[in-house]
Amino acid sequence: MLFISAMTHILQYSPRQFRDLLILETIHEVPVFHAYQKFVRTFGEDSMSYQDYEFWYMRFLRGDYSMDYDRKTRLWLDDGTQKLDLRRPDRVAEFEHFSVLYDSKATWSMLEELKDDDCLVRVHRHRDKIVPKAIHWEMAMYNMFFALKNQKQVLEEISIENKSLSNFEEFETRLKCLKRKIRVKKVKIVTHYSNEESMILPYIDPETIEELEIEMKDWKVELKSPVENKERIRKIVETEHWKKAENRTLRCHSKIDFPFELLMGFPKFNLGLGHSKEILILRMVKSLLTSPVQQCVQLSCSSVSWERLMCLLEKEFNVIKINSFFFRIPIPNSQQFFEIMLQTQ
Repeated sequence: MLFISAMTHILQYSPRQFRDLLILETIHEVPVFHAYQKFVRTFGEDSMSYQDYEFWYMRFLRGDYSMDYDRKTRLWLDDGTQKLDLRRPDRVAEFEHFSVLYDSKATWSMLEELKDDDCLVRVHRHRDKIVPKAIHWEMAMYNMFFALKNQKQVLEEISIENKSLSNFEEFETRLKCLKRKIRVKKVKIVTHYSNEESMILPYIDPETIEELEIEMKDWKVELKSPVENKERIRKIVETEHWKKAENRTLRCHSKIDFPFELLMGFPKFNLGLGHSKEILILRMVKSLLTSPVQQCVQLSCSSVSWERLMCLLEKEFNVIKINSFFFRIPIPNSQQFFEIMLQTQ
């Protein structure tokens, strides 16, 4: 009775999670007994017998993803015309790093076999499976949170870009259900609604973070006032994530007067601006050159002529031109110097 109850619970209350898990295993062609061992470690030995797991696994392996299936139907392995030795140890596909992409018909309109309500699952960009009647962003979200629930792993990188406010609200709801903060080394957040970083960063463990990048596109909201923009940047740089990260990057696409003074207390950071006034960039560069704190700063702005900026700097500083892209400015009362490298974008 315990076995039946547990199995019924998994198939009845979490069919999509169980289906998504099997899809990933069959795409990688993991031997069924290895896949079952991983399943048991996650859900427990009483969740499903090996025989039942193998039944569903073999169906998924041949592309039958429906969970509504009669167990009395003959298994394809009973057919002597098809042979596949899944128990060969060299068939194990264990990867430390792999990518899984979930696409819809909107992305792959040229695939006639892909219907509007189907999801194209792509692993390593060369193993494709079409999952019928599956919403691509839902599958991505289920599998992402399946990985985030691992209590021991430290993820290498998470990149989050929100393009739908309703979907992002569901994403935040799932974040609240996590029992611990996400342990990850590199985090990139691309915002469209100007508040995504404040919703995501509280669920990231600052102790493991090494790189933090926030790209503020914010195309789906009206421009905020300078006071509101400054307050937003202040909250970002005051987080433990920004302070503990070795590599810090902010990119702003909006036409705002960026409050660069909030970054001057950090020895290393990267700042990319889509639009800014020349006088503001000049003022920032001067502040960097006279600051005792800065060690390495990467600054970019597509609306400013850096050649002209260097000409303006030469009027106030002893600029030594090494070549067209490399300059040095001696530090007063020191044998050291600042290095300025211009890079074409």
